[in-house]
Amino acid sequence: MKKIVFFFILFACLGGYLVQRAYSQRCTPNRNACTPKLACLSPEAPPVGTVGEPYNLDLQIVVAEKFDTVFQGRNATVRFREIRIDSIRKIPRGLSINLYSGNPADNTQGGKVPIPGRLTPGRNPAQIFACGAIFGTPTEPTGPRDTMMIYVMADLDVTLQGLPISIPLNNQPFSFPYPIIIKAPALTVEAGPDAEIMCGESVVLKARANQADVRYIWNPTTGLDNPFSPTPTARPTTTTIYTVTVTNGRETAGAKVTVKVLPPDFRVAFSASVTNFNAPPFTTTFTNLTPNPERYQFFWSLGDGTTSTLAGPITHTYRQNGEYTVTLIAKLKDADCADTLTKQSYIICKGGASNLVVDAGSDFAITCGESRTLRATC
Repeated sequence: MKKIVFFFILFACLGGYLVQRAYSQRCTPNRNACTPKLACLSPEAPPVGTVGEPYNLDLQIVVAEKFDTVFQGRNATVRFREIRIDSIRKIPRGLSINLYSGNPADNTQGGKVPIPGRLTPGRNPAQIFACGAIFGTPTEPTGPRDTMMIYVMADLDVTLQGLPISIPLNNQPFSFPYPIIIKAPALTVEAGPDAEIMCGESVVLKARANQADVRYIWNPTTGLDNPFSPTPTARPTTTTIYTVTVTNGRETAGAKVTVKVLPPDFRVAFSASVTNFNAPPFTTTFTNLTPNPERYQFFWSLGDGTTSTLAGPITHTYRQNGEYTVTLIAKLKDADCADTLTKQSYIICKGGASNLVVDAGSDFAITCGESRTLRATC
């Protein structure tokens, strides 16, 4: 015998209300809903649902008042007396089902559903077996083997062709497939909130797709520890806009996040043992006061052309009177980030030799082979 199935859905969040609404309505046959040989479901093609979106379906199970078949090798006419719901299996996850008969007084929850009243063949060729509602919010997509099945037990009267008597048959099993398709939602991804860091600091990016089993890739890869992770650690040295792209093999989605990089503040500091001299020798010792000096490479400029890459302390003697500007640069060893401290006219030297001025004399011309004495004066 030809098999069929049925299925019903309502919004999960409004399930109670909608079921009560459905129960309060009379289950009225829709004669044009479908044309059963044994039974059919209206609507015959259930709507496709989407994971995470409410699903609601009101339907009717239409049963033939009688149908012709072959019984024990002979043509026969089969008439239903009663159909009882036995079980319903493979309901999509997140959905629920409620059934009730054509008479609102006979409301059931998937138990015994009698066919209402005998109908005259030829005038009313089909009758409602049951109405129902399938409702909820699907949580997983369905697969090719996830067709919902409704199993029923039926009591039948079978009349063989040419015989005036009918044979009662009780508890005959039937199964009806009703494929409700639940698809995954369209692929989307969020890249997380924008971030603000100081040069040399890091931040964890947090991308999240609305589907599992997807692949991630970030661009650009500059400053990332793992561009294929949904949560890479980012340590750019300049403001960077990162784009994350996800794919599930069929769809692709993308999103952007900005990491703003602020100028570094390593709290660079230094001091000198003497900063003001009234007489030579002009010797002073510079001490590096920058916190965590082991993190940095240092560059000193002492103002008289002398430089150093030592962390310190540094002892230096100035040769002449003057005011000397001192600069200390601290650069991270593992990132291209540097902070600078400059102290204008930090070292002042007086009472010693003034800056030496030399005069080499005036330019002149000679003939090849001639000579002339050069005279320099201070």
